[in-house]
Amino acid sequence: MTAVKTAIAFMVHPTIRNKPEPFQPEYSRNWKEVVGPLDELKHHVGNGGAFIGVHMLSDHRSSSAFDYADLAVVDIDYGLTIEEFKQHPLCASACWGYTTASHGVEGDRYRVVFRLPHRITNPDVFKGVVSLLIKALGSDRACSDACRLFYGNDKAQHFIWDPDAVLPESILDDAEEEARNMRRRESIRTDSYDEITFEQAIFVLENVLEPTRDGDRERFTRITSAARSGGDRLFPHWSDWASRGHHGKGKNRRQTTERFFYGFSGSSLATLFFMANEEDPDWRDKLPPEIRSNGTGANTNHYGSAVGYDWEDFLGDPDQDFAGMTREDSGNTQSLFDEARPWTQVVQMQRPPSEEPELYDDEYEDPPDAEAPAPEDEADDIPRVRNHGRQRANADAQLVVEIKTRLQNLYPGLRLNSMSQSLEYGPIERPIPVDDVSTSYVRISAGAGQVFPKTLTYDTALIVGREHAYHPVRAYLEKCAAETDPCPYFETLATELLGVAQDTMTDVVMPDGSRLCDVIMKRFLVGAVARVLEPGCVHDWMPILIGGQNAGKSTFFQYLTPPAPEAPGYYPWVSTVQQGINYIKDRPHVLHCGFIVLLDECDRYFKRQHVEEFKNLVSVGTDRSAKKYENERDFRRSFVLAGATNSNEFLVDPTGNRRFMPIVVDGKLPSRDDPSIKIIDLDRLKQDRDSIWAAAYKAYLDSPVHTFTSYEISFVSEYMENFQQDSPLEYIVLSKFKERISGEHHFNDKGTKSYWLMADLFEWLEVHPREERSMIRQISDALKRRGFYRRRVRKNNRIMNMWLTDDPYFDTRARELSRDWN
Repeated sequence: MTAVKTAIAFMVHPTIRNKPEPFQPEYSRNWKEVVGPLDELKHHVGNGGAFIGVHMLSDHRSSSAFDYADLAVVDIDYGLTIEEFKQHPLCASACWGYTTASHGVEGDRYRVVFRLPHRITNPDVFKGVVSLLIKALGSDRACSDACRLFYGNDKAQHFIWDPDAVLPESILDDAEEEARNMRRRESIRTDSYDEITFEQAIFVLENVLEPTRDGDRERFTRITSAARSGGDRLFPHWSDWASRGHHGKGKNRRQTTERFFYGFSGSSLATLFFMANEEDPDWRDKLPPEIRSNGTGANTNHYGSAVGYDWEDFLGDPDQDFAGMTREDSGNTQSLFDEARPWTQVVQMQRPPSEEPELYDDEYEDPPDAEAPAPEDEADDIPRVRNHGRQRANADAQLVVEIKTRLQNLYPGLRLNSMSQSLEYGPIERPIPVDDVSTSYVRISAGAGQVFPKTLTYDTALIVGREHAYHPVRAYLEKCAAETDPCPYFETLATELLGVAQDTMTDVVMPDGSRLCDVIMKRFLVGAVARVLEPGCVHDWMPILIGGQNAGKSTFFQYLTPPAPEAPGYYPWVSTVQQGINYIKDRPHVLHCGFIVLLDECDRYFKRQHVEEFKNLVSVGTDRSAKKYENERDFRRSFVLAGATNSNEFLVDPTGNRRFMPIVVDGKLPSRDDPSIKIIDLDRLKQDRDSIWAAAYKAYLDSPVHTFTSYEISFVSEYMENFQQDSPLEYIVLSKFKERISGEHHFNDKGTKSYWLMADLFEWLEVHPREERSMIRQISDALKRRGFYRRRVRKNNRIMNMWLTDDPYFDTRARELSRDWN
């Protein structure tokens, strides 16, 4: 069988195309396994698809996920040209070469793929192979990352295609030696960190720390210095992080190089984790399970695997003593070239100076001709410096006063709308929004004879606006309460306006005799009042209207609020969210744009991978976030969330659905356009809008109850199951649990109870081992919905995950025990 037909394993990403800017944290997740011929990978890359050249143990990209490798891939950006590479002895062993997205801008930029002599399962030996190729070809050292991400290029030129080519077997012997050398060098620099700490640091660089922007010099140096303490282990990941920001692009690209990185003395990885805590206090909760730890410090002094050995202990004794070995001298390596081992021919980088001009970053160094600053510590200069400082302070104060005056003349009545978090001016009845306050410095500078500082102008405008902040909904609610009688049917709003069928499955009668749909709508409106009068108060749930197309679900929430005076068909207090959950969770301040924030077609947020973030998004009362050009601060919520969907099977979490209260809308009146369709009574809603809010305001003052108690949640739990996705396995599993048990065990708090093991269940169902992994989640969810819970127990000297239930229907001695139950 020829090599082109031999299957290889690699990982692909379903959404990344070419080289996207900027890099998104979700690019580290959702990687898919592919096993196929090399030309399948070539087709994927030619369509712009990204890939990882190894097989991983999970869909989350990290070095610890390395499983095995069939290929070795290197990028050549500043090394050999394409024609020079074709003359290199290693070209004969390359099976594929193609140009990358940056090719031609500043020279040849290309990628070379080599097929390994056989599959490598040791990550350090694999890094050894890649390291040898990097040295030989002058490649990008970032490729030494075991699970390196390589972007596709739909405009690639494939200048090498020889899928039968394979690296010689002897490269593996040299790779083992290279791995030993790298291990010793690494231990000299980083022997105070364990593997979990390194993986957490990599996670922080890839998913937590934002790339730097212009002006982030101090932050860039702190992160670089902290990452430097991780040595070679962190360099490729730091280089990726740096290249995505201001300090690693364009003229600053030299600040992503190995030479720049090792120019820092190195502080501590603890600094890296501290800065991660500042940017995302919950980042440790997002760590993949395999790299979580109980400790919080970076220096753990904990080494080795569970059995106390490392892979190097099984390689045998080295042929030479490398105890004192440091970074190799490339000048000596060239003389060791062996024609049978082409990777020993190290490329000599001797570019003309004109091809790589000396660049200077104004944040780090001055050009040679720059005038040296005068010393600030000479005795003769002290009085002049102090006097200058007082004059500068007075001038700055006067400048602020002048900017404030000019802003107030430009924007009369400048104020902050606390509902939309935007600046506006003009009459309170017809406010005019300030479209982009960051450009105000241009307008106030016109005719002033000077250009006012942009940042100072922006900050002054924010301060003036916050000093005159107001909330338009508060004034409206107080006006309704003072001038309008409360709505007489406020206790039955859903019945009167939405039209909800009196069905035991789609509606529930609460213990006090009221209908659940009416209780949901009443508490939603009371909660909306509470959020305005007490911003940030607890209101940890949202109603979801379920009904057919054109029933008026979204319009219902709009008609609950008054229209804009200048545009009767526009309802500015209701904001419809269009962004996805990943965007919102990173920038929660975008939700602060209305009184009722509507998640239309909200079933798109109920994805299994998003459900935890979505639940947290609904639960919190205060968002910690930073708007553009502003520092991070608290945003206390003065809005409520609501949802609408056409689907009645959208709940995916078996235990955490208390935050979502569905109402099935049947409609109240026939539609004018199609009498066969019943819709919500929107005309009556518009007519009684003010009286409804007057009743909600009064209800808040009388008894401000707008959440649900644990008892009420348990009372409606069966109703909530109507909206969960149906599982065909549920009946089959429960039937098996009724027929058989795995055994009985005595618990101190529960007494003797029957238990079930997942392994026994798969045996009873005759499930093939290859299918077990895909079924575990479905079965676990079905069991949790039915009240089963899991206990971890040591029995007969082994750990078991026992499934238990307090339901007497199941918790009785079964007719047949598992044959291995004891």
